[in-house]
Amino acid sequence: MKLNAAEIIDIDNMNYFKQFNIYKTIHFPNSNINLKKEINCTSTINIVSAKFIDTPKGTSIEGQHLTGKKLVILGLLNVNLFLNGKCKYEDKAMKNIKIPFSEFIVLPTKICEDKEVNLRYLIEEVIVRPITKHDILISSVILLQYIDEYILEEK
Repeated sequence: MKLNAAEIIDIDNMNYFKQFNIYKTIHFPNSNINLKKEINCTSTINIVSAKFIDTPKGTSIEGQHLTGKKLVILGLLNVNLFLNGKCKYEDKAMKNIKIPFSEFIVLPTKICEDKEVNLRYLIEEVIVRPITKHDILISSVILLQYIDEYILEEK
């Protein structure tokens, strides 16, 4: 099964999607980096794998209708931090942080599992905040969407 993942361009007509939050605390033990100043960052997503799984049908405790089919998605949020201060004789330090995530999207009962999996993603926001003298918190809201181009008709 081939995986096709790209950034979301149009958020209208979204049927099968998941919005979620991920976070990570980063520790800088012996740095001269000023974590109290503004920290700039850039971020990208790398979808590592996606797999269809069969699950029980019914209604979850939260009230979500479970169709018996889910798409499990594994990925990485890559965040490049640009820090102010001195680090190994440089005025600005860059640190690449990888934050793994796994999520699932409930899918329709009848889907074609032989074709490529079409996913779209959107990094809605990335927030970087100092929490101590040597620690920062990275928090991100991500939207994943399954594009249902190959749904089979139920008979």
